[in-house]
Amino acid sequence: MEPILSAGDIVITRTSAKIGETTYQIANIGSVFLKREALFDRTTQFACSIVFFIAFIVFLIDGSELLTITAVLLFLVSITVLYFNPSMEKMTVTFKTSSGDIEALVTHDAELALRIKGAIEAAFAQRL
Repeated sequence: MEPILSAGDIVITRTSAKIGETTYQIANIGSVFLKREALFDRTTQFACSIVFFIAFIVFLIDGSELLTITAVLLFLVSITVLYFNPSMEKMTVTFKTSSGDIEALVTHDAELALRIKGAIEAAFAQRL
């Protein structure tokens, strides 16, 4: 049977979804959804930003040029890492079944998660 999606140890066909060592029957999956979760929640990110901002102000008051430049760079890098790094979040592919929700895959690769969801939905369309 021709796979709808084949990516490493993930193979989705019209009748089954093999993710790692586990195989799920498409007929037993009612729906599929993705959950995006930040590894650092917004409160933690805000707290880290405040700490770095306070450090920045302390270094500014100190008056040393080298410390001020270091503080500015540290502040900018921390903001960039905390707010703009896509690997700071994980995606969970979850199948809704009659037995409950099954977390089939947790990954940092959002594109892969979206491709899996699309392939499962394509398998749903082919089973009708």
